[in-house]
Amino acid sequence: MKRMKRMLAATGLLLLTTACGSGTTTRLSGTIAEVGDRRIVVQPATGEEPRTFTTDLDAADAARALLPGAPVAVEYHGSYCDGIEATRIETDTTYMEAVGRWTVPDPIAPDSVMGIELQCGGEARSLRMATLSYRGWTLTGERGRILLLGESIGNGQTIPFSEKGLIARSADGRLTLVVDGSNLRYVKEE
Repeated sequence: MKRMKRMLAATGLLLLTTACGSGTTTRLSGTIAEVGDRRIVVQPATGEEPRTFTTDLDAADAARALLPGAPVAVEYHGSYCDGIEATRIETDTTYMEAVGRWTVPDPIAPDSVMGIELQCGGEARSLRMATLSYRGWTLTGERGRILLLGESIGNGQTIPFSEKGLIARSADGRLTLVVDGSNLRYVKEE
């Protein structure tokens, strides 16, 4: 009887590891929903329930590399089970570079700055620019390119707009954002 129980336990363990960890590599694409210490939660692009993966990244490393709302592709071995180890995580670094405050000196008040704050999840807001109201942003699919969304407010009318921007590194190593058709070169605050 003991031998039978051991055999069943060993078989169950083998089945569990086979179902959750070995076999072919599976790739899941979606959006980062949550990041924690040595784990990442992904909202699949298919609309299925969120999936949790373990990673070898501690909280500090994950916070620098993985932001909620960023597009992500996760690879794992075998069939999915909650907490399965991610063998590879890919995300667009443009998302991480874009999130933050982008400013230029305010021409009217030289001791102040104006600009755009790009937030996780595609939210945006203007900084000291009452007539140019940024509301959102998204990746375009091109490396370093984003699409800014907002409203131009003035003369009794509000006009929605969208404009592309290019994120690049300047000669001094700082990230800059140039909006197509504009002379402004926003600099990312550190």
